[in-house]
Amino acid sequence: MRASMSRICNPGQEGKMDQIHDRLHRAADIVEIQQLINRIARSSDRRDWATMVSCFHPGAIDNHGFFEGPIEDFARWTSDRHTDITLSQHHISNIIVDFRDEATAAVESYCLVWQSLSQSDGDSSSVPAVIATSRYVDVVTRTNGGPWKVAERTVVFEASKTTTVARATAQERSSQVVGTRDTSDCLWTVRGKLGISS
Repeated sequence: MRASMSRICNPGQEGKMDQIHDRLHRAADIVEIQQLINRIARSSDRRDWATMVSCFHPGAIDNHGFFEGPIEDFARWTSDRHTDITLSQHHISNIIVDFRDEATAAVESYCLVWQSLSQSDGDSSSVPAVIATSRYVDVVTRTNGGPWKVAERTVVFEASKTTTVARATAQERSSQVVGTRDTSDCLWTVRGKLGISS
């Protein structure tokens, strides 16, 4: 009765509540998609290929330029490629989500990549490194209100630079928490302590 009286006394209030509800759902979708893009980046840096594949729809096409094909094949290909990459960081920013409808969106993300290689180029005090800038242009979709996943990814390369960086000394490594690219990394230790498995 109270709700009915409210609609009678406040015409248009129900429409405003619907708008707020829709905006909250849209905001939640944006956050979920941003998490998705960031999770793909982290899975690459931590060599967590199973998680990477799970962020895409089965058979989704990944076009990295030097590789184009299903995400399952890309994961195997990039796993081999990363064998000699000792450090990898994908810095994601400027994520813009443009919705076509409730189940489809185009997503543009900026990416700054830093990767260093295991080879020393004859100088034991330094290692070669690559810095690259690119953008991810993704089509993300969901089915029947399920989780958002990437259906198609295109990597747009902008620029790259090869340089050298100083190798961490034994003293530095012994006095600091040093990152690794597997489940021995501090991240997984903390997640394990908190009982986080997904």
